[in-house]
Amino acid sequence: MTVLPGLDDLLRRAPALRFPAVQAQLGASFAIVFAATLVALLLTEAHHPFVGLLVQAVFCVLVLWIVRDFYSGPERLFPFEQALLWRQAPAWAITAASVTSVLFTRGAEAESVVPLWVSVLTGLYLLVTAAVLGWRTLQALGIAGLLGATTYHPDDARRVDWEVTAIVRHPGTGAVARLILAMGLWNGSPYALLLAVALVWIFLPAWVRLDDDEQEARLGEAQRRARIGIPALFPRGLGAEAELLAALLHAPEPIDESIVPTGGGAPEPEVPERLDDADEPPAADGPAEGTGEPAEE
Repeated sequence: MTVLPGLDDLLRRAPALRFPAVQAQLGASFAIVFAATLVALLLTEAHHPFVGLLVQAVFCVLVLWIVRDFYSGPERLFPFEQALLWRQAPAWAITAASVTSVLFTRGAEAESVVPLWVSVLTGLYLLVTAAVLGWRTLQALGIAGLLGATTYHPDDARRVDWEVTAIVRHPGTGAVARLILAMGLWNGSPYALLLAVALVWIFLPAWVRLDDDEQEARLGEAQRRARIGIPALFPRGLGAEAELLAALLHAPEPIDESIVPTGGGAPEPEVPERLDDADEPPAADGPAEGTGEPAEE
Protein backbone atom coordinates (compact mmCIF):
# COMPACT_ATOMS: atom_id res chain seq x y z
CA MET A 1 0.00 0.00 0.00
CA THR A 2 1.49 3.36 -1.06
CA VAL A 3 1.46 6.49 1.09
CA LEU A 4 0.32 8.61 -1.87
CA PRO A 5 -3.21 7.63 -2.97
CA GLY A 6 -3.36 6.47 -6.57
CA LEU A 7 0.42 6.22 -7.03
CA ASP A 8 0.12 2.65 -8.31
CA ASP A 9 -2.41 3.84 -10.91
CA LEU A 10 -0.07 6.61 -12.00
CA LEU A 11 2.87 4.21 -12.41
CA ARG A 12 0.65 1.81 -14.34
CA ARG A 13 -0.38 4.53 -16.78
CA ALA A 14 3.08 6.11 -16.92
CA PRO A 15 5.52 3.20 -16.39
CA ALA A 16 8.53 5.34 -17.33
CA LEU A 17 8.15 7.08 -13.96
CA ARG A 18 9.40 3.89 -12.31
CA PHE A 19 12.94 4.66 -13.50
CA PRO A 20 15.07 6.85 -11.19
CA ALA A 21 16.46 8.81 -14.14
CA VAL A 22 12.96 9.85 -15.26
CA GLN A 23 12.01 10.73 -11.68
CA ALA A 24 15.14 12.88 -11.38
CA GLN A 25 14.32 14.58 -14.69
CA LEU A 26 10.77 15.31 -13.55
CA GLY A 27 11.90 16.66 -10.18
CA ALA A 28 14.69 18.76 -11.67
CA SER A 29 12.45 20.30 -14.34
CA PHE A 30 9.79 21.16 -11.74
CA ALA A 31 12.37 22.69 -9.37
CA ILE A 32 14.09 24.72 -12.10
CA VAL A 33 10.85 26.11 -13.54
CA PHE A 34 9.52 26.86 -10.04
CA ALA A 35 12.69 28.64 -8.88
CA ALA A 36 13.12 30.65 -12.08
CA THR A 37 9.48 31.76 -12.08
CA LEU A 38 9.48 32.70 -8.39
CA VAL A 39 12.69 34.73 -8.68
CA ALA A 40 11.38 36.58 -11.73
CA LEU A 41 8.10 37.39 -9.98
CA LEU A 42 9.62 38.54 -6.70
CA LEU A 43 12.27 40.71 -8.34
CA THR A 44 9.85 42.52 -10.63
CA GLU A 45 7.17 42.92 -7.95
CA ALA A 46 9.64 44.37 -5.42
CA HIS A 47 10.86 47.17 -7.67
CA HIS A 48 8.06 47.65 -10.22
CA PRO A 49 4.71 46.34 -8.88
CA PHE A 50 2.83 47.20 -12.06
CA VAL A 51 5.40 45.34 -14.16
CA GLY A 52 5.13 42.49 -11.65
CA LEU A 53 1.40 42.24 -12.34
CA LEU A 54 2.09 42.12 -16.06
CA VAL A 55 4.65 39.35 -15.53
CA GLN A 56 2.12 37.45 -13.42
CA ALA A 57 -0.42 37.81 -16.22
CA VAL A 58 2.07 36.50 -18.78
CA PHE A 59 2.84 33.45 -16.64
CA CYS A 60 -0.87 32.79 -16.08
CA VAL A 61 -1.59 32.94 -19.81
CA LEU A 62 1.32 30.57 -20.39
CA VAL A 63 -0.12 28.10 -17.87
CA LEU A 64 -3.56 28.25 -19.50
CA TRP A 65 -2.00 27.62 -22.92
CA ILE A 66 -0.11 24.60 -21.53
CA VAL A 67 -3.26 23.22 -19.89
CA ARG A 68 -5.29 23.67 -23.07
CA ASP A 69 -2.57 21.88 -25.03
CA PHE A 70 -2.61 19.08 -22.43
CA TYR A 71 -6.35 18.55 -22.90
CA SER A 72 -5.92 18.34 -26.67
CA GLY A 73 -3.27 15.64 -26.30
CA PRO A 74 -5.54 12.59 -26.87
CA GLU A 75 -6.77 14.06 -30.17
CA ARG A 76 -3.17 14.28 -31.36
CA LEU A 77 -2.34 10.83 -29.94
CA PHE A 78 0.03 12.47 -27.48
CA PRO A 79 1.11 9.87 -24.86
CA PHE A 80 0.14 10.54 -21.25
CA GLU A 81 3.72 10.11 -20.05
CA GLN A 82 5.00 12.87 -22.30
CA ALA A 83 2.03 15.09 -21.47
CA LEU A 84 2.78 14.63 -17.77
CA LEU A 85 6.48 15.45 -18.13
CA TRP A 86 6.26 18.32 -20.60
CA ARG A 87 2.81 19.79 -19.90
CA GLN A 88 1.53 19.15 -16.39
CA ALA A 89 4.85 19.45 -14.54
CA PRO A 90 5.73 22.92 -15.96
CA ALA A 91 2.16 24.15 -15.50
CA TRP A 92 2.09 23.08 -11.85
CA ALA A 93 5.57 24.54 -11.25
CA ILE A 94 4.59 27.96 -12.62
CA THR A 95 1.32 27.89 -10.67
CA ALA A 96 3.12 26.95 -7.45
CA ALA A 97 5.53 29.85 -7.95
CA SER A 98 2.66 32.30 -8.52
CA VAL A 99 0.90 31.08 -5.37
CA THR A 100 4.10 31.30 -3.31
CA SER A 101 4.81 34.83 -4.54
CA VAL A 102 1.58 36.02 -2.92
CA LEU A 103 3.04 35.26 0.51
CA PHE A 104 6.54 36.63 -0.05
CA THR A 105 5.97 39.61 -2.30
CA ARG A 106 6.96 42.91 -0.74
CA GLY A 107 4.80 45.05 -3.03
CA ALA A 108 7.24 47.96 -3.01
CA GLU A 109 7.63 47.67 0.77
CA ALA A 110 3.95 48.45 1.48
CA GLU A 111 2.75 47.90 5.03
CA SER A 112 0.00 45.47 5.93
CA VAL A 113 -3.53 46.84 5.81
CA VAL A 114 -5.11 43.74 7.38
CA PRO A 115 -5.48 43.65 11.19
CA LEU A 116 -3.27 41.02 12.76
CA TRP A 117 -6.08 39.03 14.35
CA VAL A 118 -7.98 38.91 11.03
CA SER A 119 -4.97 37.72 9.08
CA VAL A 120 -4.07 35.09 11.69
CA LEU A 121 -7.53 33.63 12.38
CA THR A 122 -8.99 33.85 8.89
CA GLY A 123 -5.74 32.81 7.26
CA LEU A 124 -5.42 29.83 9.59
CA TYR A 125 -9.00 28.72 8.86
CA LEU A 126 -8.42 28.96 5.12
CA LEU A 127 -5.10 27.12 5.37
CA VAL A 128 -6.50 24.23 7.43
CA THR A 129 -9.58 23.81 5.24
CA ALA A 130 -7.40 24.01 2.13
CA ALA A 131 -5.13 21.25 3.45
CA VAL A 132 -8.04 18.96 4.37
CA LEU A 133 -9.91 19.65 1.14
CA GLY A 134 -6.78 19.01 -0.90
CA TRP A 135 -6.05 15.75 0.89
CA ARG A 136 -9.63 14.51 0.51
CA THR A 137 -9.51 15.39 -3.19
CA LEU A 138 -6.31 13.39 -3.51
CA GLN A 139 -8.00 10.45 -1.77
CA ALA A 140 -10.99 10.74 -4.10
CA LEU A 141 -9.20 11.13 -7.44
CA GLY A 142 -5.80 9.63 -6.70
CA ILE A 143 -2.64 11.33 -7.89
CA ALA A 144 -3.24 9.97 -11.41
CA GLY A 145 -6.70 11.51 -11.63
CA LEU A 146 -5.48 14.76 -10.10
CA LEU A 147 -2.83 15.00 -12.82
CA GLY A 148 -5.39 14.49 -15.58
CA ALA A 149 -5.05 10.78 -16.35
CA THR A 150 -8.79 10.47 -17.00
CA THR A 151 -8.35 12.76 -20.02
CA TYR A 152 -6.15 10.10 -21.61
CA HIS A 153 -7.78 7.02 -20.02
CA PRO A 154 -11.49 7.91 -19.63
CA ASP A 155 -12.61 4.28 -19.32
CA ASP A 156 -10.20 3.64 -16.45
CA ALA A 157 -11.29 6.42 -14.08
CA ARG A 158 -11.66 5.90 -10.35
CA ARG A 159 -15.30 6.11 -9.25
CA VAL A 160 -16.08 7.37 -5.75
CA ASP A 161 -19.14 8.30 -3.74
CA TRP A 162 -18.23 11.74 -2.39
CA GLU A 163 -20.77 14.30 -1.25
CA VAL A 164 -18.28 17.18 -1.54
CA THR A 165 -18.70 17.26 -5.33
CA ALA A 166 -22.37 18.13 -4.79
CA ILE A 167 -21.24 21.28 -2.91
CA VAL A 168 -18.24 22.43 -4.98
CA ARG A 169 -17.56 21.26 -8.50
CA HIS A 170 -13.75 21.49 -8.37
CA PRO A 171 -12.64 20.81 -4.79
CA GLY A 172 -8.96 20.52 -5.68
CA THR A 173 -8.88 23.93 -7.35
CA GLY A 174 -11.00 25.25 -4.49
CA ALA A 175 -8.27 24.15 -2.08
CA VAL A 176 -5.72 26.12 -4.11
CA ALA A 177 -8.00 29.17 -3.99
CA ARG A 178 -8.22 28.99 -0.20
CA LEU A 179 -4.45 28.69 0.05
CA ILE A 180 -3.96 31.79 -2.12
CA LEU A 181 -6.37 33.82 -0.01
CA ALA A 182 -4.66 32.69 3.20
CA MET A 183 -1.28 33.79 1.85
CA GLY A 184 -2.70 37.13 0.75
CA LEU A 185 -4.11 37.78 4.23
CA TRP A 186 -0.87 36.79 5.93
CA ASN A 187 1.13 39.11 3.69
CA GLY A 188 -1.42 41.86 4.23
CA SER A 189 -0.04 44.37 1.71
CA PRO A 190 -2.45 45.93 -0.82
CA TYR A 191 -0.40 44.46 -3.64
CA ALA A 192 -0.56 40.93 -2.21
CA LEU A 193 -4.32 41.23 -1.67
CA LEU A 194 -4.82 42.47 -5.23
CA LEU A 195 -2.69 39.65 -6.57
CA ALA A 196 -4.60 37.06 -4.53
CA VAL A 197 -7.95 38.36 -5.77
CA ALA A 198 -6.73 38.32 -9.38
CA LEU A 199 -5.45 34.75 -9.13
CA VAL A 200 -8.59 33.44 -7.38
CA TRP A 201 -11.25 35.21 -9.43
CA ILE A 202 -9.57 35.51 -12.85
CA PHE A 203 -6.82 32.91 -13.30
CA LEU A 204 -8.37 29.92 -11.51
CA PRO A 205 -11.83 30.35 -13.14
CA ALA A 206 -10.13 30.39 -16.54
CA TRP A 207 -8.40 27.09 -15.68
CA VAL A 208 -11.70 25.68 -14.39
CA ARG A 209 -13.40 26.65 -17.65
CA LEU A 210 -10.88 24.62 -19.63
CA ASP A 211 -11.39 21.68 -17.27
CA ASP A 212 -15.18 21.97 -17.53
CA ASP A 213 -15.05 22.05 -21.33
CA GLU A 214 -12.97 18.87 -21.39
CA GLN A 215 -15.23 17.08 -18.91
CA GLU A 216 -18.40 18.16 -20.68
CA ALA A 217 -17.06 16.84 -23.98
CA ARG A 218 -16.20 13.55 -22.29
CA LEU A 219 -19.15 13.12 -19.90
CA GLY A 220 -21.94 14.94 -21.70
CA GLU A 221 -25.22 16.07 -20.18
CA ALA A 222 -24.45 15.13 -16.57
CA GLN A 223 -21.42 17.41 -16.49
CA ARG A 224 -23.35 20.20 -18.19
CA ARG A 225 -26.01 20.10 -15.46
CA ALA A 226 -23.34 20.06 -12.74
CA ARG A 227 -21.65 23.02 -14.39
CA ILE A 228 -24.87 25.01 -14.17
CA GLY A 229 -26.07 24.01 -10.72
CA ILE A 230 -22.92 23.54 -8.60
CA PRO A 231 -20.43 26.35 -7.83
CA ALA A 232 -16.88 25.71 -8.94
CA LEU A 233 -14.60 26.78 -6.08
CA PHE A 234 -16.51 27.97 -3.00
CA PRO A 235 -19.81 26.84 -1.42
CA ARG A 236 -22.83 29.11 -1.70
CA GLY A 237 -23.30 30.67 1.74
CA LEU A 238 -22.38 29.74 5.30
CA GLY A 239 -24.83 26.84 5.38
CA ALA A 240 -23.13 25.21 2.41
CA GLU A 241 -19.74 25.88 4.01
CA ALA A 242 -20.91 24.02 7.12
CA GLU A 243 -22.07 21.13 4.93
CA LEU A 244 -18.66 21.09 3.28
CA LEU A 245 -16.88 20.91 6.64
CA ALA A 246 -19.13 18.04 7.71
CA ALA A 247 -18.49 16.20 4.45
CA LEU A 248 -14.72 16.58 4.87
CA LEU A 249 -14.88 14.56 8.09
CA HIS A 250 -15.41 11.40 6.04
CA ALA A 251 -13.03 9.95 3.46
CA PRO A 252 -14.42 9.37 -0.06
CA GLU A 253 -15.77 5.86 -0.50
CA PRO A 254 -14.75 3.96 -3.65
CA ILE A 255 -17.67 2.49 -5.60
CA ASP A 256 -17.46 -1.28 -6.02
CA GLU A 257 -17.78 -1.76 -9.77
CA SER A 258 -18.74 -5.43 -9.24
CA ILE A 259 -21.88 -4.29 -7.39
CA VAL A 260 -22.84 -0.98 -8.93
CA PRO A 261 -23.31 -1.08 -12.71
CA THR A 262 -21.52 1.46 -14.89
CA GLY A 263 -24.67 3.46 -15.44
CA GLY A 264 -25.30 3.84 -11.71
CA GLY A 265 -28.45 2.90 -9.84
CA ALA A 266 -29.29 -0.18 -7.79
CA PRO A 267 -27.61 -3.52 -8.46
CA GLU A 268 -29.40 -5.92 -10.78
CA PRO A 269 -31.47 -8.57 -8.95
CA GLU A 270 -30.42 -12.17 -9.36
CA VAL A 271 -32.69 -14.11 -11.74
CA PRO A 272 -32.92 -17.91 -11.37
CA GLU A 273 -31.79 -19.85 -14.41
CA ARG A 274 -34.87 -22.11 -14.32
CA LEU A 275 -38.38 -21.40 -13.18
CA ASP A 276 -38.27 -24.55 -11.04
CA ASP A 277 -35.43 -23.02 -8.98
CA ALA A 278 -37.51 -20.01 -7.99
CA ASP A 279 -39.88 -20.00 -5.06
CA GLU A 280 -43.51 -20.41 -5.98
CA PRO A 281 -45.32 -17.07 -5.97
CA PRO A 282 -47.81 -16.50 -3.15
CA ALA A 283 -51.53 -16.60 -3.80
CA ALA A 284 -52.87 -13.44 -5.35
CA ASP A 285 -54.72 -11.10 -3.01
CA GLY A 286 -55.76 -8.61 -5.70
CA PRO A 287 -57.36 -8.81 -9.10
CA ALA A 288 -56.47 -11.81 -11.21
CA GLU A 289 -53.89 -10.85 -13.87
CA GLY A 290 -55.36 -10.17 -17.28
CA THR A 291 -59.03 -10.71 -16.29
CA GLY A 292 -59.97 -7.53 -14.50
CA GLU A 293 -62.06 -9.67 -12.12
CA PRO A 294 -61.46 -9.72 -8.35
CA ALA A 295 -59.72 -12.81 -6.98
CA GLU A 296 -61.87 -15.31 -5.13
CA GLU A 297 -61.87 -14.88 -1.38
